[in-house]
Amino acid sequence: MFTGIIEEMGKVTKIEKNKKFRTFSVAAKNILKGKKKGQSIAINGACMTVKDIRKEIFSFDVIPESLEKTNLGDLKNRSIVNLESSLKAGQEIDGHIVQGHIDCTGTVKKLSEIKKHIVLEIQYPSSIKKYLALKGSIAINGVSLTISDVSKDSFSVDLIPFTLKKTNLSNLKKGDKVNLETDVLAKYLNSMLNG
Repeated sequence: MFTGIIEEMGKVTKIEKNKKFRTFSVAAKNILKGKKKGQSIAINGACMTVKDIRKEIFSFDVIPESLEKTNLGDLKNRSIVNLESSLKAGQEIDGHIVQGHIDCTGTVKKLSEIKKHIVLEIQYPSSIKKYLALKGSIAINGVSLTISDVSKDSFSVDLIPFTLKKTNLSNLKKGDKVNLETDVLAKYLNSMLNG
């Protein structure tokens, strides 16, 4: 369980390919304090298990299903990723409840400046349309954001300077894939109404 508040950005230092999975190594500083093997870290919003920690580098394995459903398969050496530790009991939830289970990827349609703020427009697959609502929550690359506009095949979020400075959303360009996780409350509500 996560909150969508990114703690720091890490840098991919190594990718090892295996027939059954890929092992990624990521350099980070703050997030590794007190971390142990077997604990969870969200990488671009996808919950992964820490395989090993060596000084300021940790590694994790990604299975084919996760490579297909997320943008982790597109990572290269030196790619910048968003990192968040799992939620601890008693911790404040400043964003929204994020499970770390990516629903799908979306495609950056546009990143533009409108009236002195940045608007990110994402094209999404029809499978998640029922979970999207104006002023509802969504996690993009693990970042908790509020939907400011929804259309037939895309939605928009407004980005403040702090978010751009502290996450990899500032590196996005048209055509990039981003991880999307819709609000878990919307999923439960849809399930109850259509159960």
